[in-house]
Amino acid sequence: MTQWAFLRWMDWSPSYDSHATVTTRVCEFLGSEESVQVIKPASGSFEAGKVMLSWIADRVRLTGERQPVRIVVHPDQRQLDTIVDSGMPDDERVLVVLWSSDPAFEGWVYARGGVNLAADATDQVVPDPVIVEALRGVPLNNGLGGSYGRDRLVEVLVALHKGGYALNTPALEAAGAAAGMDLDDLKNVRVHADRTVNGKPMRIKNPMLRPDVVTVWEESARNRR
Repeated sequence: MTQWAFLRWMDWSPSYDSHATVTTRVCEFLGSEESVQVIKPASGSFEAGKVMLSWIADRVRLTGERQPVRIVVHPDQRQLDTIVDSGMPDDERVLVVLWSSDPAFEGWVYARGGVNLAADATDQVVPDPVIVEALRGVPLNNGLGGSYGRDRLVEVLVALHKGGYALNTPALEAAGAAAGMDLDDLKNVRVHADRTVNGKPMRIKNPMLRPDVVTVWEESARNRR
């Protein structure tokens, strides 16, 4: 199984007390220097990728013999899809380096069993299976920007919120990604989740969910285990 990890650029700053610990984790994850591939960032020039590799090489001593490792600098959805669809070896590793915190990217990596190399094991995010089940029911064919998809998303989020499920944590993006959403979808989910948590959800024109829908999601999640 391909192993994924991510790291925010600033989390590896030498000024942080955790710098040495993060360096050790990155070194262990990346493997041998010869195998590292840097994929062009979604924005900016390829020079940014070269700078990133040089920046990493200055901080770790890459050792060992591993299969190809890829470093992706703040990618877009197309680049992520290309990596997933490229028929990677089971033991390949992919490190997504983010210029700054981005819940959509982070949730996408977490949904694939990935880890944050700057966080301890107890701080890693695991998608809630009930929220995954709920978001699977949101239609994505025409995107979440259209009125129908948006209504269904808002209705699902309101039901989850009333049912006591937390919507203000990174686990929401992870659940959305596990449900098949892409980065743009996840950003829409976050916008409407924040509105819901703050008591200002968008008006739903035609409610469709049954009153006991949360119980249905919970039962479905149990049956998938």
